[in-house]
Amino acid sequence: MNSYKIITETLRVDTVEELIEATKIKRLKFDNDEIEVSFTVKGDGKYSVLKILRHLDLIGGQGHSYDIVLDPDSSDTKMKVGWDGDGADRINDIKVDGHKLSREELKSLDKNKD
Repeated sequence: MNSYKIITETLRVDTVEELIEATKIKRLKFDNDEIEVSFTVKGDGKYSVLKILRHLDLIGGQGHSYDIVLDPDSSDTKMKVGWDGDGADRINDIKVDGHKLSREELKSLDKNKD
């Protein structure tokens, strides 16, 4: 069973589908404009998660909004969320094991697109 911490709640799920269902953001209410989210990634997905976060960081200031689609070829697990590219939605920093990644470290993720 995997655990994902969102704000002060710990979600315990067995499948990706349960995670998608459990984290439908429209059900959560936030008091602040900014939140800190932390989670642990195990296995080969570590680098992929960093690349996804870096990409969100990049598109946060592109001047127009985006739809982000996960698992687009599956009718069961497809998920689409909006991301405001006018600068309102952005990633302030990315930390790995407590270390805040520098701009140079983040840019190194751009060089490895695959």
